[in-house]
Amino acid sequence: MSVLADLFYQISNGLLIPVMLYLLMDLLRGCWFIGVVLREWVIRLRCRKSLLAYEQQLEELRIASSRNEEDQAERNFGQNGFPLPPSIKKKTPFQIVLQKVVEYHQDPILVEKYSVEFQTRRNEFQENLHMLVKTGPMFGLMGTLIPLGPALVGLAQGDLETMASNLIIAFATTVVGLLISFIGLSLHTIVRRWYRRDAILLTFAVERIGSYAEMENRR
Repeated sequence: MSVLADLFYQISNGLLIPVMLYLLMDLLRGCWFIGVVLREWVIRLRCRKSLLAYEQQLEELRIASSRNEEDQAERNFGQNGFPLPPSIKKKTPFQIVLQKVVEYHQDPILVEKYSVEFQTRRNEFQENLHMLVKTGPMFGLMGTLIPLGPALVGLAQGDLETMASNLIIAFATTVVGLLISFIGLSLHTIVRRWYRRDAILLTFAVERIGSYAEMENRR
């Protein structure tokens, strides 16, 4: 029994450095994700009015198509074809895929491909943020429990310095793990709201592309 207990004790102590390295890596990833989300937020803030105006254009096309007002639709969009998204120098991933969807609106299979690819990348990014939410407290708890063994040993031997150093590690890893979880949860909440809005507009544009194609076939 003592041999097995010693084995588990050695394994536990051997995991401390990998756990701390993983927490450090997760913290760096969280900082990188903050930069990515902050950059996208700045771009979205700059082009918000342009996208709202574009959405209004799509709504006008929907109304004209539903009322079979070919003349009105032709006056609005006949010269330039299907309305293009606003031309912006710096674009978010959503604006890039929206531009591609509109440019290749005559090929429904390609449109579907771009739409699915964007949704897949969006889900992957959210999963990465969700991993921070889960792994931060998980490895933080491991970093808390592992040093408690040597701390108790130091307490039993009257070595207060060893006990104090191990408790410092335990508390520090807990704080870092919770910080990582907070970063992941905050960013995940923000991008989830963005992507819901993006999905609505992208679906709206794809549906209007189908309406526009039907309208052109009637001409």
